[in-house]
Amino acid sequence: MTDKLRVGVIGCGEISGLTTWGYRADERTSIYAIADPNTERAEQRAAEWKAEKVYTDYRKLLDDKAVDIAMIITPHDLHKQMVVDALDAGKHVSVQKPMARNAEECKAMVQAAKRAKGKFQVFECYPFYPPIAKAKELIDANEIGDVSMIRLRTTSGSLQCGWELTSTSWEWKFNQERVGGGTMFDDMHHKYALALFFGGPIEKVSAFIENPGMFLDTPATVMWRHKEGQRYGILDATYSPDLIIDTKYYPVEERVEITGSKGIIWVTRLTGGLMKIAPLIMYRDGETHSFSNIPAEWEDGFIRCAQHFIDCILADKQPYLSAEQGLQVVQFGRAVYKSAEEGVAVQPDSIV
Repeated sequence: MTDKLRVGVIGCGEISGLTTWGYRADERTSIYAIADPNTERAEQRAAEWKAEKVYTDYRKLLDDKAVDIAMIITPHDLHKQMVVDALDAGKHVSVQKPMARNAEECKAMVQAAKRAKGKFQVFECYPFYPPIAKAKELIDANEIGDVSMIRLRTTSGSLQCGWELTSTSWEWKFNQERVGGGTMFDDMHHKYALALFFGGPIEKVSAFIENPGMFLDTPATVMWRHKEGQRYGILDATYSPDLIIDTKYYPVEERVEITGSKGIIWVTRLTGGLMKIAPLIMYRDGETHSFSNIPAEWEDGFIRCAQHFIDCILADKQPYLSAEQGLQVVQFGRAVYKSAEEGVAVQPDSIV
């Protein structure tokens, strides 16, 4: 391929190395430009990724007609305006999850995506993580029958493992006005997205959250009912400050269990790897099937999510998550908080 899609990266903090990995590894794309108000950081990333241009103002990057794709990797409170500006500038746009802080911001982005010439994607890597993708393939093939229960578990561990994060890359996460909430909105976006991925639209949500207003607003439990069939879900999240998690990245351990009418599927690892067993296991017909040869490093989901967006641009297809799907995930997250605050079940569709 002679003419590569040129990517402009807006925001180059800690997570940008993972988010751009798929673009840097794919021969169909190249990192062309970087925009970040921290000039030193932008120039460092530009040298690392062999980018031709560096900007301190993202709007200058959007004015650059050579940029085909705008990859937005900034704090959540900046997403709406940057996405709208990028779409209106005629770029293909991928924005790091969550789409925005609330449904109102998301809906403005939905409208921008509808009028845009370019493609739009909420960059949510978990559905593209190979064991998750394979689990969905097995479910769609009716390997475990009708799904009745989705269980999602998350444990945050000691900060003494995984990434050594600088305070400047992390401190904004403690500002709930910028983030949209604590970990039950930010990190749990991945899990809410998986609930929708495996079970479809949500009818109602009930939640209990300890330590509201804190960054780690856990322990917490979320329960929900899907609109389709007799299908339910449970999510639990907790913090174990002295737990050393085997991870290259965030000190988080997640597990997934999906029960069907004739079998069960387990995804045994995502970010961390506490259990030294196959990343995907299925039980049905009295037999246990272990899928040990599936790529299962956390970065694989990031790489494949980016490559999916490239595929969709070149094939003129709708990317996943679409603007409407991104809105549904954010409505789920906001419904969780509303339920916990008011002590009632909440319909995500009612969140405006």
